[in-house]
Amino acid sequence: MEERLEKQLAFALEIDKEKNIFRQTHLSGHGRRENDAEHAWHMAIMSYVFREYANEEVDLSRVMLMCLIHDIVEIDAGDTYAYDEEGKKSRKLREADEDGNALVDLVVVVVDASSKDLASTYELITKVLIPILGDQAEDRILIAVNQVDAAMKGRHWNEMLNMPDDTLKDFVARKAESIVSRIESSTSLRLRTVCYAAGYKEDG
Repeated sequence: MEERLEKQLAFALEIDKEKNIFRQTHLSGHGRRENDAEHAWHMAIMSYVFREYANEEVDLSRVMLMCLIHDIVEIDAGDTYAYDEEGKKSRKLREADEDGNALVDLVVVVVDASSKDLASTYELITKVLIPILGDQAEDRILIAVNQVDAAMKGRHWNEMLNMPDDTLKDFVARKAESIVSRIESSTSLRLRTVCYAAGYKEDG
């Protein structure tokens, strides 16, 4: 019983943090923004007030409970503005389960081995992923160098053995190292890589 009560009290303290998550909407008649706790309370009350307009019979207690708990995840993930398209794209990266574990534990960035223009890839990693993942970035980002067989326009790829020769291995290894080093020079983070082609994979 004591252990259960301790967990319940810990939960009560944890959800208190919802009062510190501010939304983009403002309180009517006031200048400040609404917080998640106020938003949840208001939704629960409105679900009760407008229950008579439901298209079918509903479990009102369940509806009110869902209204109260639906934004608890934002204690860890933060609030994403409804019209913030970029924010919505990355929201899942910021969400965690009840134990604080990330819902998305690995982000794979696929890079074409034959591509010379990687500006968008660097921008994605350094300006989007790393700022969101923070000190977890090194553990949660994997750079996958794809289409190793086409990296040198098909040369130095052994079709019979379905694998690269030493020249191609060296070329791809230098490609992967170049990507990692460039990111490391601007962020001080050294990300992991894996190089592969259909039916073939070699860890970097």
